Amino acid sequence: MVKLSEVPEKMAQGKALTRAVSVGEPSEHYLFYPLYNPLFRRITQLVSASNVNAVIQIGVRKNSRDWPRLWERFSQYDYILTTDWSGFDTSISPELLRLAWDILVKAVDLHREEDRILIANLTNLYEMNFVGGIMHHAGYTLAKEGGIPSGSILTSIVGSVVNYIVLKALLSDLPNIKAFEISVYGDDAIVGLNTEDDLVNPKIKRAFLHRLAM
Repeated sequence: MVKLSEVPEKMAQGKALTRAVSVGEPSEHYLFYPLYNPLFRRITQLVSASNVNAVIQIGVRKNSRDWPRLWERFSQYDYILTTDWSGFDTSISPELLRLAWDILVKAVDLHREEDRILIANLTNLYEMNFVGGIMHHAGYTLAKEGGIPSGSILTSIVGSVVNYIVLKALLSDLPNIKAFEISVYGDDAIVGLNTEDDLVNPKIKRAFLHRLAM
């Protein structure tokens, strides 16, 4: 996050401002945090690694049963693929961000009236910080074309959902795959899959990864 007072100087020097997609004073964060925090807690519980079947592995602990449980899930597949996208956070389109947020809201599935009000408030804030991306300060207009804000509490959660969406779409569209399962954490992922392709063969493996745009 870059301080607002530093924006004019950095712009004049032609320096990159920051990877973050929103700028603001600390007071703004503290003002809106009570609105964000309740949903953060619910989403974190929903995707927690303590949920045995969770596809998002936020909260995996080194010295626990979390890793053995993951191994039990993925050891049934013929192949295990691990992925780590390059430049992931900065390359996500607003359309994918919006889709990821919609999925999270539906997954939480809140019914009480106060929860619906909370969702409405959060959606407005989300539009402003994640998708909306035009801000004005000191005579400058800052426009965001895409990307996940670095350092946000939601960075890993929204990034995980986007990663899952992309991998599932790619794998669902590939021939010869009989079954697959995906587990993600931000831009990292573990994929278990059964396929008719001989992925031990280097040439076939390269062709397979090329189809995944890797």
